[in-house]
Amino acid sequence: MTVILVLLWEPDTSTFVYGSGKRKSKEQRHYEHLTTFCQKLQEYIQKIEICGPNRNSYSKTDKSATFMRIKTDYMGNDQLLPAYNVQIGVADEYITVVDVNRYRSDMDCFVPLM
Repeated sequence: MTVILVLLWEPDTSTFVYGSGKRKSKEQRHYEHLTTFCQKLQEYIQKIEICGPNRNSYSKTDKSATFMRIKTDYMGNDQLLPAYNVQIGVADEYITVVDVNRYRSDMDCFVPLM
């Protein structure tokens, strides 16, 4: 994005001033605003790519986990924490199938388990 900005508008950066007691020109203020907007836009694009089309949220610590409502703590508050949905299929007292998904509900996980 900054490459496109530089190609469209090439300011003279040698005249830019920094520090206290110096006034920035309009050109410098506009250039700094546009560069911060471009950085934010790239940050938002990266976050949208991480989240993907099928999700509404993701955790910063574990990007593949989904926020789920976990049991209440000792104060009686519900917790939204990154978690996975684990389902285990048992036949004749033996574990036959284990499935780990990031879906919140069991409805989405049950059909692939079968």
